[in-house]
Amino acid sequence: MCPEFSGCRVSVTDEQRSGHPSTSADLVPAIEETVCANRPVLLKELEEQFNLSHGAIWDIVHKCLGYRKVCSRWVPQQLTEDHKKNCMGASLTHLLRFNDHGEDFLERTITGDETWVHQYCPETKAQSMAWKHAGSPTIKKFKTSTSSGKLMATVFWGMHCVLLFHFTPPNETVNFAAYQATLKKLKRAVQRKRPQMSDKRVLLLHDNA
Repeated sequence: MCPEFSGCRVSVTDEQRSGHPSTSADLVPAIEETVCANRPVLLKELEEQFNLSHGAIWDIVHKCLGYRKVCSRWVPQQLTEDHKKNCMGASLTHLLRFNDHGEDFLERTITGDETWVHQYCPETKAQSMAWKHAGSPTIKKFKTSTSSGKLMATVFWGMHCVLLFHFTPPNETVNFAAYQATLKKLKRAVQRKRPQMSDKRVLLLHDNA
């Protein structure tokens, strides 16, 4: 350094130079800000953005920041507070009936619901992975609604097994006649799969009906 100052240099700060930037603590907040703004960001993208090696980025993300990449938990839909209260009320009603009748209540209960079966390629687990801390809230992703085609599937199940899985034909309207035909199929399925229930009164819990 002495020859530099002998040559009339007066600044003691580092000058701009080529090469990799420093991996000092100054880069850590910037990398964390980038990860927080884009949770699914790839390590390769961070390497290119900050001009660091894969090992350096890996150490900062995993060791310094404490992030790990996990898959989103799939949930059918985002429930509102009213939905949650209604579910809680129905659950308490069923618990009271179970308290009065025990296992017989569960044996006689048949649950049914419908769902749309979409013809599309959902996002893969790898595509939905995002960075999180050990104490971060669970990451969720919601069902994709777009599709090139779909069929309605009606499912009925009991305490021990699925009793009926029925696909509604395309362009068929679900009216009284169609629903009556579905219940007749359910009755035959119960007689075939659960003959011991033929002399009991079946409790049908179908969607919100």
